[in-house]
Amino acid sequence: MAKDTASFLDSLEDMPIEAANAYLGYRAIKKGLDEDANILICGRISDASPVIAAAAWWYDWSEADLDQLAGSLIAGHLIECSTYVTGRNFSGASRHPHSDFLRLGAGISEILPSDAMVS
Repeated sequence: MAKDTASFLDSLEDMPIEAANAYLGYRAIKKGLDEDANILICGRISDASPVIAAAAWWYDWSEADLDQLAGSLIAGHLIECSTYVTGRNFSGASRHPHSDFLRLGAGISEILPSDAMVS
């Protein structure tokens, strides 16, 4: 641990902790899917976690399938970014009328295992 990382714990009377949040990953979501949950309620999770969990559940990936999980993380991040990946956010936007950006489609990702043939 870096020097003084936890030094704030020495003076909690002067600075009480009001809240603590942790962004959780895909594992608990995948576990719920593995146990046939119909509904999963998540607190604070990373944006890509539901996508990673669904892909890992669908393809039965283990935590050791790092390349597969990394690919689904990227897909999940792109889906989370919504219309930013379909043209809403680029350096030339100021040269176009605002109306050009009103009906942008949301991104769609297809997740396949790395050994799948794509034609």
